[in-house]
Amino acid sequence: MLHAIWTAETTPARGLRYRDLLLAALPPGHRAEPGHRARWLWRTLRAAELAGLDPAQGLAEAIAERDLAGSRDIAALDARLRHRLGSPVPQPSRPRSRP
Repeated sequence: MLHAIWTAETTPARGLRYRDLLLAALPPGHRAEPGHRARWLWRTLRAAELAGLDPAQGLAEAIAERDLAGSRDIAALDARLRHRLGSPVPQPSRPRSRP
């Protein structure tokens, strides 16, 4: 039950952080509010983060991979990112308390 509460409380904040990372990484001509499919990009960024990777760096590399001209939805970067990441394996969680 606590996991469900924690997830409900942290998911919106994490989505806003990923949105900010995306908008900061995009070139000025492509900075538009992400559409409803952005949730798939957020999930991919979360998987990368859990695997110990930097989501901002992953976004920057996916954006630099090809020109964004003709992209209908910036969340289509998800396909580029998934291709680059493969199947990331989450790192073991760190202890919450210090010994």
